[in-house]
Amino acid sequence: MVFPCLEELYISYINVERIWDDKLSDCNQKLTRLIIKGCDKLKHLLSTSMARSMVHLNYLKVQNCDSLREIISSVEGNVAEGGVAKDDTMTQIFPKLESLVLSTLRDLERFCHGNQFEFSSLKTLRIWGCFSLKTFISDTMVESETHGQEAEEKSEIYFSRLFNEKVVFPCLEELDISYINVERIWDDKLSDCNQKLTSLSIWRCDKLKHLLSTSMARSLVHLNYLKVHGCKSLREIISTEGNVAEAVAKDYMMTQIFPKLESLVLNHLPKLKRFCCGNQFKFSSLKTLIIWECPSFTTFVTDHVGEEVEENKSRINFSPLFNEKVVLPMVEDLRIRGFWEYGMINKL
Repeated sequence: MVFPCLEELYISYINVERIWDDKLSDCNQKLTRLIIKGCDKLKHLLSTSMARSMVHLNYLKVQNCDSLREIISSVEGNVAEGGVAKDDTMTQIFPKLESLVLSTLRDLERFCHGNQFEFSSLKTLRIWGCFSLKTFISDTMVESETHGQEAEEKSEIYFSRLFNEKVVFPCLEELDISYINVERIWDDKLSDCNQKLTSLSIWRCDKLKHLLSTSMARSLVHLNYLKVHGCKSLREIISTEGNVAEAVAKDYMMTQIFPKLESLVLNHLPKLKRFCCGNQFKFSSLKTLIIWECPSFTTFVTDHVGEEVEENKSRINFSPLFNEKVVLPMVEDLRIRGFWEYGMINKL
């Protein structure tokens, strides 16, 4: 059966193991919108050849498919041999995809295998409740060609980052991530892969210890909205680990970070200690700042000397929440709730 003019396909709550035969390739070339919901027997959604044929796909949503492990198959049939795993570049897949939603896919481990995947038109990416998601694009060699302790060590390093150098979103504007168990959203070595991002929302990612590296933060020149909610292990927003700490400490002005940020919300972050380390941080466009239920938050911006001293101080002697290191010239709406007692909120 062939649908040569099909543009929209919505399938929900059917008990099939595959939507299409993996041998099909060019039967849905005009498809622009694909929604799959509640198909609990699916283990993968598309073969590589089928994915390549969807050159007009604009919107893809996959939701509540309990057995789904990957979106594009890399293990069924001959796909792994001739498709994703050996392809040097995958920019030809989904060239017009603008919106991707992966929601409540409890067994999803990855989007696909590959060496490089560029979503050249993607503007909106939402990943919600994918508890088994290890990394967005994975390398076959790490999972299949290494064994024993070596494989375990490589996997631990490799799969601790959701987005690594294998995936690029040059046009991404909105990123919404919630309920995933990764230690980092981006590899700290990445710097300029999300320059067009305007909205970033992170919810309930309990393994995160920091959100952004300094280089990644510097690249988000169009970021307008940032919300971080309910991440139990998060200690700082911009990382000061390793060499990043030295870079921040030596930077006398950080006005180039988030120059267009207008709204910042930090909510229910029990271990958050600070926004970042640095000498001066100016939010030149920030209008709304909300900090709720962050009981470990000691000061907004601190330096290394201050950080070391803080460990030995009692709470009553902590420096003020806002000191000379942070400047908020445009703030109109400031809401603070659920802190331990401070002697002062602001000291100017």
